[in-house]
Amino acid sequence: MNASYTNEERNKFKTEEYRELRAAILQRDTSMTQIFLVGLVANVTLIIGISAFYFNIYTKSPSDITAKLSYVFLGPVAIIIPTLAILISHRRDIRLFGSYIFVFYEDLGYGPTWETSHDRKTDLDTEEAHDFVPMTLWALHSICLALFWYSLSLCPDNTLYYHIASPLPLIVIMAMTHYRYMNSKQQFYRQKVAMWRKIRAAMKKGNPNSELHTGADKAPHR
Repeated sequence: MNASYTNEERNKFKTEEYRELRAAILQRDTSMTQIFLVGLVANVTLIIGISAFYFNIYTKSPSDITAKLSYVFLGPVAIIIPTLAILISHRRDIRLFGSYIFVFYEDLGYGPTWETSHDRKTDLDTEEAHDFVPMTLWALHSICLALFWYSLSLCPDNTLYYHIASPLPLIVIMAMTHYRYMNSKQQFYRQKVAMWRKIRAAMKKGNPNSELHTGADKAPHR
């Protein structure tokens, strides 16, 4: 920190920064909940609407059912995957802010110890790894695929085997996005803790009289 500031001013800056970081984390967390709920409602509504549309046609005129029409059931996937990707972005922001607080506050003995306590809780609480968000989106994804394959079986020209592998790219993309989501909690957090510690060390080297002490060398496991 700049040596021209008094201890009182430094503490004031720290307090303001800490509050802003916590407010940013809360805002991202609230947005994640809202995005997930909107995405969930939108997907369920779309799946119901598409099903009603499709089976209404099938009931009235089965001969009008074609393989191309079955692809409407894959439409909701265009919402499911982006929803998870947006949640990843928000989650990374939360981990980025949290890792900064850990390195520049808790690691140096300042303020509450939520990041440290949560890190210890993660190690002890095995249920922490079970996240309902990707599981819910996977369930919706699976429903879309099941309806797609079932609708193909209703086609009079029996085209199921020609189109059965069509959703494979969507499954791969969903799996890759899920993998990124899981890493945004654990691997991403550890990487950012290491990054902030390098930055803190460089800042301390440039200003030996600063309060940026070395702190612990071991990164927490998030």
